[in-house]
Amino acid sequence: MEERKPNLFIVGAAKAGTTFLHEALSNHTQINCAIVKEPGYFCTDIRINNFPEPLQKKFQKRKIFDKSGNVIPHHNYFFSNIDDYLKCFDFQSKYKYFVDSSPAYLYSKVAAKKIFEYNPNAKIIIIRRDPVDRAISHLKMNLLTFKDIQPSTIIATDHEFGKSSNYEWGCSNLYIELGKYYEQFKRYIEIFPKKNILIIDFKELSKGKEKLQQELSEFLQIENLYLPLQKTNESKQIKYQIFTHLIRITRKYNIQELLPKNFKSIIKSKLSAQENAIKLSEDDRLFLYSFFEEDINKLENLLRHY
Repeated sequence: MEERKPNLFIVGAAKAGTTFLHEALSNHTQINCAIVKEPGYFCTDIRINNFPEPLQKKFQKRKIFDKSGNVIPHHNYFFSNIDDYLKCFDFQSKYKYFVDSSPAYLYSKVAAKKIFEYNPNAKIIIIRRDPVDRAISHLKMNLLTFKDIQPSTIIATDHEFGKSSNYEWGCSNLYIELGKYYEQFKRYIEIFPKKNILIIDFKELSKGKEKLQQELSEFLQIENLYLPLQKTNESKQIKYQIFTHLIRITRKYNIQELLPKNFKSIIKSKLSAQENAIKLSEDDRLFLYSFFEEDINKLENLLRHY
């Protein structure tokens, strides 16, 4: 009997709808999505012990297994042990796909190769998002989670300061670098056969659902694939600042991990307001595009000949 293993990877980009797609696919009867949405096993160049101390402590305090040794649902982790990683999946049931949706795999310099070595028949989904919109969404997330931020120019400032510091996943925001897709896409395109890679445009997640559903159905060779109408992980800014201290406390002591998922979604919806989202002037937008122009051209040329 053929060994069952993860065989579908949604590798990113970060802030491009991987959570939405992961949750949408999880509703299909032939698809089993990892109980930890981002298990991060294959990006061995991104590890918890390389993160700043406060972030290390946050991960170290997280309870990953229950008393029976089963994995407890979480949004992300970085498993370093293959046996622990595989506990994220239900291999006992007759699913066709076992899905790992770790955006760190796209930025990682080694994940593509390691995934291929582990399962050369794996299918890869990459979601491409306008790099400036991706950076703004990332900044909105940081506003929501109360990280230290400056005005909208923080995106470019972070990029410049990062060059002289520890500019890696978990250590810096990577607003610019995560949106430089050329090298990230190239690593997968050079390793995996074309038939095993599907590149989706982020806009397809909110428009033209029928077309995307057909694309995914053909790519995965499954029927009755349905995508809901609304993205589930859109970054928003806190509307009622009276609640900010309460939310800080729940995150500091990891209380949010004990709350039911539906309850957390309702609270986030009530406390947030999309109308307060960051807005860039046209000049600011053009300024940010200047960081991506060369990379965009290289990526377009790569995909044109792909």
